[in-house]
Amino acid sequence: MFNNIHLFKQAYFRLKNTPYFTVLCLAGTLLMAMLALVVLGGSGMVLGWLADEAWALLESFAVNFIRQVRW
Repeated sequence: MFNNIHLFKQAYFRLKNTPYFTVLCLAGTLLMAMLALVVLGGSGMVLGWLADEAWALLESFAVNFIRQVRW
């Protein structure tokens, strides 16, 4: 049976001796990724709203055109 204690000790040693700057870089990267997700989600919502408004405008033009042709 393979013993994992050596791997746990090695991982603990690496975590204990990780430079503070590396942790800050990882936290900053995570924050930037979260900000990018928020910005992309907001952009998607705005584009969806604009597409909905454009569709409503096109629909109203079509209804008005049909009314004019009918009368």
